[in-house]
Amino acid sequence: MSTIAPAGYVFFLVIALSFTTAYFWLAAKKKARVLFVFLAGSALTFALLMPAMISLQLFEAGNQIIRIAIVACWLFLIAIVIAIQRSKKVNLGWSILINLFLMIGGLMLVGLMAGMGYFVYLRLFTHERDDAPMWSVFLCIFFLGVLILAIAGQLLNSGKRNKEGKTEFNKLKEALLMPEIVLWLDLSGQNLTSVPADVLKFSNLTNLDLSNNQINQLPNDLARLTHLATIKLSGNPISDQERSIIRKMFPPETQIIFRS
Repeated sequence: MSTIAPAGYVFFLVIALSFTTAYFWLAAKKKARVLFVFLAGSALTFALLMPAMISLQLFEAGNQIIRIAIVACWLFLIAIVIAIQRSKKVNLGWSILINLFLMIGGLMLVGLMAGMGYFVYLRLFTHERDDAPMWSVFLCIFFLGVLILAIAGQLLNSGKRNKEGKTEFNKLKEALLMPEIVLWLDLSGQNLTSVPADVLKFSNLTNLDLSNNQINQLPNDLARLTHLATIKLSGNPISDQERSIIRKMFPPETQIIFRS
């Protein structure tokens, strides 16, 4: 371990942080599949690796003021992530932050693929870079193939899900277009003070997420949704007395979550 340069530690730390963040983010959205975690983790790695390496280079070559500024910037970024995590609009904040990283990582991924493709072209179809070892060419081809297959698999999987029909929604207006197919409804972090009456239109609803709102009680009519298996109410100002009423409102097999 003593022979590893600081850049090597930063490299492995970024990879571990990226894939861990991708896993927990997708797990919260119930989409923690291997392909999704690989794509999101790879995009986050490419998005974070360059600023991390640049920061390390500036830190090693700069004076004390530059080093303090670099540490302050990274601490500020960490503080933003912690603030988003503790915010009542945690889902919105994480979505904005992750989508920003994915956009940057996606652009860098395209650039990487273009660079590898150009290298393969120079090595195999021109007389330039004849001194490049053949194993590097096959390695580039391998990574290009993996990236293309991963992206193709994602597109095919998305097309299959669209064909089968969407059953998870986080926007009430979108869900109301086809209420009979709605199984999962996520209304968390939307500053709701009461349960929208339109929720009763989803007769096949099995999971309802109302967490991180300002709801202090549930309407009795909600018990008419006989397929409800899980109700998330964490992060709402619900009194102990009201919690007791809510538990009696639903069958014992219905999972009611008051705390995250």
